[in-house]
Amino acid sequence: MKKLKSFLFQNRSTNQIIAKNTLWLSLSQVFRKIIKFALIIYAARVLGVNGYGVFSYAIGLAGFFTIFSDIGISGLLIRDFSAEGKISPEKLSTFLYIKFVLISASILLVLFVAPLFSNIPEAIPLISIIAMLIAFDGFKDFTIAIMRSIERMELEASVDILTNLATLIFGLIALFTYKTSLSLAIAYAMGSGLGLLFSLFLLRRYFKQVWKYFNKHLAKKILVDAWPFALIGIFGTIMVSTDIVILGWLGDAESVGLYSAAIKPVQSMYVISSILSISTFPRISKFARNNIKEIRELLEKSISLLFLAGLPIVIGGIILSKEIIETIYGSGYLSSTLTFQILLITIFAVFPMAMLFNVIIANNEQRRFINPLALAAIGNIILNIALIPLYGIVGAAIATVVTQFFAVAMIWIKIKKIIFFTVLPHVNKIFLSTMVMIILTIIMKTLSINFIMNIGLSALAYFVLLSTLKEPLLKEVKQITNR
Repeated sequence: MKKLKSFLFQNRSTNQIIAKNTLWLSLSQVFRKIIKFALIIYAARVLGVNGYGVFSYAIGLAGFFTIFSDIGISGLLIRDFSAEGKISPEKLSTFLYIKFVLISASILLVLFVAPLFSNIPEAIPLISIIAMLIAFDGFKDFTIAIMRSIERMELEASVDILTNLATLIFGLIALFTYKTSLSLAIAYAMGSGLGLLFSLFLLRRYFKQVWKYFNKHLAKKILVDAWPFALIGIFGTIMVSTDIVILGWLGDAESVGLYSAAIKPVQSMYVISSILSISTFPRISKFARNNIKEIRELLEKSISLLFLAGLPIVIGGIILSKEIIETIYGSGYLSSTLTFQILLITIFAVFPMAMLFNVIIANNEQRRFINPLALAAIGNIILNIALIPLYGIVGAAIATVVTQFFAVAMIWIKIKKIIFFTVLPHVNKIFLSTMVMIILTIIMKTLSINFIMNIGLSALAYFVLLSTLKEPLLKEVKQITNR
């Protein structure tokens, strides 16, 4: 028990810290995805395609106008505090002041500008509630950035679990009692507010008299460092939210509902890369100034590990897409199957992108990556406007895939000029195991074997073959776990 307690709650070595943080983040993220996914499935069935589309559109539209709510402040905070090994009251106070101003400006945009862009009248009443949700989430994310900077992801996990458990309880009560999109939005805001209060309680010693340490000269320096992140955040938000917003302009609530149903399971898979990138970022920040070799090895292993997880998910998901959509949402959402298949391909772009951005921020090279993201964001808008009238939600999915791959390809090329790394030599056994898994999955589908059993047996065969081939990544994960 002493060893277990030491592993779970103390920071001792690089491998142990990454393993500990990955474990806690995995626990909280899996819990979050299960809880939120279950709530979304129930909401999609209770509200119907139109009602679920209204809720999704309101969230997406409001999110589009929060592009200035962070401008990289959280990333800078994590990078600086991780590298310095301490939390400066002066710097924390200055970061907090800037965050407060940014969130206030974002709320005003959501309340007064976002409704002017809505083509779905039913979404307007939800905007004010979602503005409150954005405020709670914004400040909660700030406290979580502090937890990540001191590599205490166990605290983050406790906040995340409480927030999502509260959201589930409030959401179920709202859907069972009122069965409206508005009540669901209120439930989300209440859950986030409770999570914010809990995170402030855990970090209360850092916030004692925090407002009095503000330094305007430091604020100017932070804003100078942050402006590239502001542009990156703008372009990133455009890439993430454009499809929903333009679907709302050119389509209707039903098309938004179908597209949201297709993308939610895919976004749930993004959590895998998110967990690994969050766990490794403080380490990369420490290595950035004097240990390129460590960064290169960590980057190669991390991206290879993400391909190990992502390749079977994408291929297996495409093969079993119809069964997945029907089981999750019901037959009313089957017309989103092709969209789901296309969006699954984005995993190949999103997974490495998370790790690449770690290197960008840690090395303070964010200015070099504005142009690729700007081109991708503009291309996303153009492709959505061109393809949605012709192909509907399938066109939106194609636009997302094309622009995301363009962005990651350009960033990949630029990062290799900073730190040369290679991934292909590390994934040969992963490709071979995936090919065998594909054959097995197709055979079981042809034999009409239950698709959940198909997924389980295919995954088992995949990892057994990797183990038989003595895949080094599995061996390293096992060694870290044993230690």
